[in-house]
Amino acid sequence: MLEGPLHWRSPKRTKHLHESTNVLLSLKHAPADKNDRSFASSNPLAHPPPITAPPAPLLGAEHVPTLHARCIAWGPRVHHATLVPCGSKLKHFSAMRSTSVLLVAAALLGVVLSTAIRKQRMDLAGYDDSFARYKMLSFSAMAYADEPNLCMKSAYPAGGNNTVHKRVEVPCDSDDSSCRGMSAVSHSDKAIILTFRGTNQFLQLIQEAVNTVFDPEPFIAGGYVSRYFYEAFKSVWRGGLKDDFLALRNKYPDYEVWVTGHSLGGAMASLCAATLAHLGQVNTQKLRLMTFGQPRVGDKAFATAHDAMILFAYRVVHNRDIVPHVPPEILPDHGLIDGYVHHKSEVWYPNKMRVDDSYVICNADEGKKCSDSDYITLSVSDHLSYFEDHEWITDFGEDGCPVQMVNK
Repeated sequence: MLEGPLHWRSPKRTKHLHESTNVLLSLKHAPADKNDRSFASSNPLAHPPPITAPPAPLLGAEHVPTLHARCIAWGPRVHHATLVPCGSKLKHFSAMRSTSVLLVAAALLGVVLSTAIRKQRMDLAGYDDSFARYKMLSFSAMAYADEPNLCMKSAYPAGGNNTVHKRVEVPCDSDDSSCRGMSAVSHSDKAIILTFRGTNQFLQLIQEAVNTVFDPEPFIAGGYVSRYFYEAFKSVWRGGLKDDFLALRNKYPDYEVWVTGHSLGGAMASLCAATLAHLGQVNTQKLRLMTFGQPRVGDKAFATAHDAMILFAYRVVHNRDIVPHVPPEILPDHGLIDGYVHHKSEVWYPNKMRVDDSYVICNADEGKKCSDSDYITLSVSDHLSYFEDHEWITDFGEDGCPVQMVNK
């Protein structure tokens, strides 16, 4: 069940869902990839042995549609949606997009599971729940903050010389909605930090993804990527963040580089890390990428190139988060035969992401034991909240990333 608000953030003074859309989406399970390694953990600092992934939440039998593969068509009012069989409607999508009606058929939520061969790669280190929960989440959330140094202090409660260095905010689409990037330096961890914030309106992400889904752009390291995601990244990067990063890298050549972001910011972070690696602007042994609620960024060739370049890359997904399932995995007759494919590796929390909650790691581009597994319901609310229950990540950042919100 797709549930939750269609607006990006809910102000704390209202804290209610202004609009909701109830859409039933059935995802057909594909056989697990033999190269897909899954792990679960109840200890955030441990490296657990392989175990069977916990089952995904199932739809009740009375709610399962006859056809497993479904598309969702959105009408002129975005809260109106209609389920249609993907096979019979998808071929007409190109003609429909020429109209003023906003349609998000298979181009947005239809899921056709890929059978591409996955490539294994060695990580710099295993996934660390504490590193994600107490540091990278704060760095990701501070991109939403008016006072980002509060998030830096939250990430380092013991103090130390850790500060935000530069903030770049530029228009990133036809509606002049802004995207943002920040650089920071942690002398405590000897790391240069890059964090990205995409749209602060959920509808903007949906609309722009639809408008550009059939218009991919070649990526410098190989493959094709979403034009909207790529242009958003380049706008921020060329708007001053690149020059600032290069100055910091020259000043601190031995520091690691940590790149992060949430939602569209996660897509921008993924493109940033791949750009740095491809151009040799950072030692890949010192590059760490971690995103939260990241959408698919490019095609299979891009995912393959990304996997080969970046040794430490994790996409954290909260339970039924809708955004990691868009854009779709197949776009027939539009140049992207295999559609959009995630790069490695996914960390899936099929729960509320509290301390000691279990998680599953899928070391595959589209791990079938993680959020793609079996029948699941999709949620907007799960996209907006990571590692805590009471605040959305936008509010979390604007409140200065209070430690008590994630330390449960």
